[in-house]
Amino acid sequence: MNTKDLENRVDNEKLSFILIKPDGMNNLVMLEDLASQVELFGLSIVDTCKFIFKKEYIKSLWPSHYVCPLTSALLNKYLTGYELKVLVLEGEDSITKTNKIKSYIRQKYSLGAFSNCIHTPSNLSELKSQLEFIFRITGKDIHFSKHNNSSTDFNPNSNPNTNPLLGIWGRFADLGEEILSDVVEKVWNLGKNNGWENLWSYTIPPDEAYVKLHVDYKNSIAYVCSCLYELFTYWEPERVLITVLEVDRTGSLIIASGKYNDMASKAIKLREMGLISELIPNIQNELVNQYL
Repeated sequence: MNTKDLENRVDNEKLSFILIKPDGMNNLVMLEDLASQVELFGLSIVDTCKFIFKKEYIKSLWPSHYVCPLTSALLNKYLTGYELKVLVLEGEDSITKTNKIKSYIRQKYSLGAFSNCIHTPSNLSELKSQLEFIFRITGKDIHFSKHNNSSTDFNPNSNPNTNPLLGIWGRFADLGEEILSDVVEKVWNLGKNNGWENLWSYTIPPDEAYVKLHVDYKNSIAYVCSCLYELFTYWEPERVLITVLEVDRTGSLIIASGKYNDMASKAIKLREMGLISELIPNIQNELVNQYL
């Protein structure tokens, strides 16, 4: 491919790519559906390549995830050592179209944030940096001029308390990289061995009220984990991560039960932290009626 011509197509948003992840590579039904979607959106495949993912690739492809020890460890378990495939696609409004394809595929086949089948670049800046890196590791000497887009700039020295990309804070951050890696290892093995749909195994006993947590695409998984670990001080970190992954997989989950006032307080605190929480009274409990 001619570098100048390729860059012109990229700048005019006539080029994008789809990165097929390990769970996508092993799902023949999804692959057939993906091919149909590419055709439906009028995109054509102009190049393909495969590569074995290495841990150090996280830093180049997803720098904001790399600096978070929890997210980096999860991506490492998900991708490292597996073969991934890249489809380079051409067509009008290609970035918009590949993102629509991603939304469709993930909604239909994803089992969660770290089992979501495919990746596509969200904007021109991400497209240039990621595609240039993919070309480099697959033996293609192609370079793009820098696209200045301040909305996608990432400062690795940002304060995680104020940077939603990092998100990890408080007691959860204090666990440190080594312990968090061990937590990810335990939880990942449970999901892999028992099935992600069987990962949640905690019993929520009947009580006066319940707290329900809803999926939240605004905050990172690390941030939600940090909030829960700060609030539910008696939870072990494995339970925190399992809870957040299950909410991400199912959309919502009753995560705790207890006395009405205590659950009401926790639901309010979660909302103050920016999460989507709900207090559910147990109307069958006679003691609850005094609060309703």
